[in-house]
Amino acid sequence: EDIVNEYASQGLRVLACAVKRLPKDHQQIVEQDLSDMEFVGLCGINDPPRAGVSDYIKKCERAGIDVIMITGDNEFTAIAIGKEIGIFNPDTGDKSLTGNDIDAMDDDALQQALEQKANILARTSPIHKLRIVKALQKSGKIVSMTGDGVNDSPALRQANIGIAMGITGTDIAKEASDIVLQDEKFESVVDGIDEGRHILNTFRRVVLLLTSTNFAESFVILTTLLLFANPVLLLPLQILWVNLVTDGMLDIAVSLEPKEKGLLDQPPSSIKERVLSKQTLMRALFYGTVMATIVMTVYIIYLGQGTKLRTMIFITLIIAQWFSAQNCRSPTKSAFEMGIFKNRVLWIVYVIDITLVAVLFIISPLTILFGLVPVAPLEWILVFVLASMVFILEEIRKRIAHKLET
Repeated sequence: EDIVNEYASQGLRVLACAVKRLPKDHQQIVEQDLSDMEFVGLCGINDPPRAGVSDYIKKCERAGIDVIMITGDNEFTAIAIGKEIGIFNPDTGDKSLTGNDIDAMDDDALQQALEQKANILARTSPIHKLRIVKALQKSGKIVSMTGDGVNDSPALRQANIGIAMGITGTDIAKEASDIVLQDEKFESVVDGIDEGRHILNTFRRVVLLLTSTNFAESFVILTTLLLFANPVLLLPLQILWVNLVTDGMLDIAVSLEPKEKGLLDQPPSSIKERVLSKQTLMRALFYGTVMATIVMTVYIIYLGQGTKLRTMIFITLIIAQWFSAQNCRSPTKSAFEMGIFKNRVLWIVYVIDITLVAVLFIISPLTILFGLVPVAPLEWILVFVLASMVFILEEIRKRIAHKLET
């Protein structure tokens, strides 16, 4: 036993070797032949972790993801591998449990042990794995589990995200899982989390852009109806242009924002947090209020000028959205920090929208159709300066928020 533990503590899988002599005319080995064998020694098999796994374990730690090893191997082998890849450090309070330890615990005791950094769980059975997943979920964790065998399927089905191995995984394990990992690499799981956070951020950027514009339009329309009794602020075609052409193209551009660096350095979002989270909603209200204030300023300047007023509000909303799109690229980082020209698609959209708006003013039938009148160069400058306040005020807010955090 001491030799087994010594080999296991070196991260080796220990196998016992035994022999049995059979008659020469013995044609087929049956189960009975595998008894009463003569022990001849032990051998240790080295199955080292893949290169780079420890680096991805560190990424998980920075991302707020706890990595736990659940294995049927010897406890000493599991601890040695855990130390090698960086998920087990007794100096920081990490602990290990065996299947016998788990059998001696009720569910509450198991939950408490897991909360106290029991990162290595060795000599486990299928029922142990299922209890571990349930205990983690009971403590409020979102659990993802990997497995490949039939014995893993109950825990894979119970986990919030079950991940089966694509090459060595059994059909039952794959059917019980939510994801099949084709390359069977731990790194792919971490990369998937990174990509998932990018997708969630993309959704929030698009929702923020759409919601802030709708807030601004609704606020302006209601205000002019209540205070100025103006029944028609923008023509239907003008509203459609703002919402479908300008908004539609900007949505696509914002959704194609390059992946933000350091996503795995941020804590995970709560499962209860919606795409339109409280933070996103507050930002949308802020942008919408600023845009509405700018539009109302233009409204007051051109009040009583009929078609001219409608034209100025139309171009103000469009240009304000151009600046708002820059704001929506990141909730915390300045557009200059991210690289104001980094999203090339966004600048292509700017050029296209500027060209299309110019066409509306150049081609007379379109000008009449959209209810527009010519705008003087100084008026374009006035609108551009006013609309830029959406961008300037948000940059100031981000700068203040960054200083308060540091």
